[in-house]
Amino acid sequence: MAGYESSSLNPSGVKGISPNGWHIPSIEEWNQLGNYLISIGLTGDDLKATGTEYWPAPNNGTNKTLFNAVPTGTVYNNGNNFANIDYQTTFLTSSIDYNTGGVWGRGLDCDKSRITVAPLGLQNGWSIRCVKDN
Repeated sequence: MAGYESSSLNPSGVKGISPNGWHIPSIEEWNQLGNYLISIGLTGDDLKATGTEYWPAPNNGTNKTLFNAVPTGTVYNNGNNFANIDYQTTFLTSSIDYNTGGVWGRGLDCDKSRITVAPLGLQNGWSIRCVKDN
């Protein structure tokens, strides 16, 4: 995170590797997104790109939010192994999981409508989705 401390604030205030005017979202920012989607009757499927160019069939992605999430998988073992490339995408947050020492992540799976949440190992490679500053 380019020397920034972990943050669970909303907004996180963690610049990290983000371009100017953007930041790495906290778990609370992802929670806000999830709660908002639920409040308007949407799910994680509404964040996913449509069709089967990226997600395997059957893809329930609607991209109603224009988030356009595509599966990216995970990099393991110092870049020597990859997993779930066509199956899921998991986004890092700026929030440390103090129980595991990892970082919290939010993700989308090809066969689930919900946005998943899990602690992620820092030794692996994950995606990141930056948020534009106000």
